[in-house]
Amino acid sequence: MQIRGTNNEIYFQKPIPWGALLTSKYLYLNVMAQWVGLFGLFTLMTHGPTYFKLIHGWDIRATGVLSGMPHLVRVIWAFIVSMSADYLLRSNKMNRTNVRKLATFFCTTVQGLCMLGIAFSGCDKVMAVLFFTLATGVNGAVSSGPLASLVDLSPNYASVMLGFCNTGGAVSGFITPLLVYIINA
Repeated sequence: MQIRGTNNEIYFQKPIPWGALLTSKYLYLNVMAQWVGLFGLFTLMTHGPTYFKLIHGWDIRATGVLSGMPHLVRVIWAFIVSMSADYLLRSNKMNRTNVRKLATFFCTTVQGLCMLGIAFSGCDKVMAVLFFTLATGVNGAVSSGPLASLVDLSPNYASVMLGFCNTGGAVSGFITPLLVYIINA
């Protein structure tokens, strides 16, 4: 297929290999990683303020600050993990696959463990805020894990694969309120 650029240049675009994409186990592993990470992130974003209001009795102003602060930590953590991943790759201390797996471990498993920490923090406000912030923050590793691995898998079709991952992840945004409702019922 030919596409005309802005200066009337002609670019050739290869057809999307739908069969290979739809049967790629690596794509589905990335979808799962994105789903798990976003499930945790959406749960924290949508139900965090309610948790702090109902469990700890904080007003809306306090819960607003507490809901925003972890996202600043998430941005900082994404930067730190990205720089660390680049260092590990440049210095050959770790291969690309293991760097992606380590980052995915942080944005999924460590996030889940921190969410368990929130559950077991009881009425300890400091621990609850700490685990809430850590659970949101470590999700920043997604930029060096599942998202970066899509470019590693297929640079030419990473955008199509990202569409699959984000669709799978967005489904968790529908499930998390339903699950919280079922647990609270």
